[in-house]
Order: sequence, then structure tokens, then C-alpha cells
Amino acid sequence: FPSHDIHAFLTRDAAELKKLETELRDSDVMARQWAQATQELAGEGKDWAKDPGKWKDRLIAVQSQLQKDAKAGRLGLAPDFYLGLDGYRQKSPTPEEVPGLALHLSVAERLVRRLMEARQTKEQYPTGCEFRSLGGPGSTQEKRLQETPPAPPGPGTKPGTPAPETERKAFRVEIRSSPEVLYVYIRLLSTDPGLFIITDLRLANEKQTFPLRSEIAKKFSEAAASAGGGAPAERKEKKKLLEILAGEEALNATLEVDFAVWVS
Repeated sequence: FPSHDIHAFLTRDAAELKKLETELRDSDVMARQWAQATQELAGEGKDWAKDPGKWKDRLIAVQSQLQKDAKAGRLGLAPDFYLGLDGYRQKSPTPEEVPGLALHLSVAERLVRRLMEARQTKEQYPTGCEFRSLGGPGSTQEKRLQETPPAPPGPGTKPGTPAPETERKAFRVEIRSSPEVLYVYIRLLSTDPGLFIITDLRLANEKQTFPLRSEIAKKFSEAAASAGGGAPAERKEKKKLLEILAGEEALNATLEVDFAVWVS
């Protein structure tokens, strides 16, 4: 081969190796981040992830704080919202149930708080926002296999040892929001330190039909009457037109979200 062809081949080969090295390094960083997030959400080393009484205390505290923060953050949250753990309002779990419920509680709290963050995004038209319901692995009352807490990262695995299968915990979220808030909410989940995987998304417009001409005309006349005429009335009518045609609209969204229990 001519020397310039060999040089070009080696340069290209070195670039590919460099790219592969970067991808592997980034992948390793992400895996460590997911494992750390799993440990934090599972409450590894915390009493509330092992003791039924302390877990119940934490559930009550988290529920109460979410109600306060939701009100301050303009997020609708039903007074009886219990993070999908309604079966434990009047009872405490068994010691065997606590590790799995600890993870459910932490993941559920994060799902709500991510919507609180998304709620702060700028909307073209002000729209109400609600976290309507949440279900997860701790929501069912039927007899189920006891879940165990994720194991902490070991000092290393032996060469040739197959990687453990990643366990996934399924959650179902129902929300009402503007398109802008929904977009940001999905982005926040996809960039969360924990590995959240949205497996299904179903949307429905709150308004299924376009308003009748008579309804629009009625709202215009009401706006003009309340404004009292003049330039302010014109501005209000223009605002009303935009709100009627494109605003005052909300999306009802149902998300199926898996949380991957990542063990490194």
C-alpha cells in the first residue's frame, strides 16, 4: 500500500478507537449514576427501608409535605392522594414488604416532584395542572412475591460472570396539563439520575369538539360588557379570541413508566 493510504487508514482506525473509548466511558458513568440513584431511592442503609413503623412514618411525612408543596407550586393534588399506597392508610406493612414499598414510595414521590418542576415552565396559555392518580408495585392488595432491596455495588465481578438481569418496577401515572408542561415532564423523567423508561403514553384532548359560533359570540359579548368599552375592551376581546380558539385547553395524559432497578 502507498504510505499515504496506510497513514489515512491508521488515522481513521485511531479515530474509531477513540470514539469507542469515549462511548464506553460514558456508558460506565451512566451505569454508576443509575446504580447510585437506585440505592438512594431504595433507602439503602436507612431505617425507613427496613422497619415497618419507620416506613409508615415516612409515608405520612412525604404525603403531608407533597400536599403543602403542591399547593405552593400550583399543582392540583387531591387531598386523599396517597402515592398509590392507599392499602397502608390504616395498617403497617410486614417487615418482608418494607424493602419493596420503600422503593415504591421514593419513586412515587419523585414522579410527583418532577411534575411540580415541569409546572414552572412558561405556558403560551395558562392551563390548570393536576396529578390525578398514581399506581405502582405497592398498590395491589393481592398476595404477591416479596420484593427484596437492590444489592449494593460489590467490589467487582469475576471475569465471565453474566450480568444480572435488570428488574423493572412498573408505575402508571395520570395527569392533566398543558402541552408545554407535559413536554417538560417527559424530558425531566428521561434525564433523571434514575433510569425511568416510558413504555406507553396515551393522550386525550380535554375538549373533544370545537366550540360553536354561538358560544364564541356569547363570550365576546360578555367580555365587551365587562370591559366597559374602549381600548381595554378591544385588548380583552383579542385575548378572549385566542383563549377560545387555542387556549383554555388541557391534555389528559396516561403514562406507563418503568423504573429500572440498576445494580452494578
